[in-house]
Amino acid sequence: MSPSRPPTSAGRAAAACGLVLFYLGALVFHLRARVLSNLAFPGFYFATAVASLALAVSC
Repeated sequence: MSPSRPPTSAGRAAAACGLVLFYLGALVFHLRARVLSNLAFPGFYFATAVASLALAVSC
């Protein structure tokens, strides 16, 4: 069995992009359902996903 290779920068960017889209969808559904009391939780995760995408693209 060969050892697994670390993900490439394109793979990291694709994973980060998927997380951004996922949490953006969570924010949109919270806003559409008008559940504003829980908006901070997907908002925080969305912000960290955007930061990871920015780091993946810049490096």
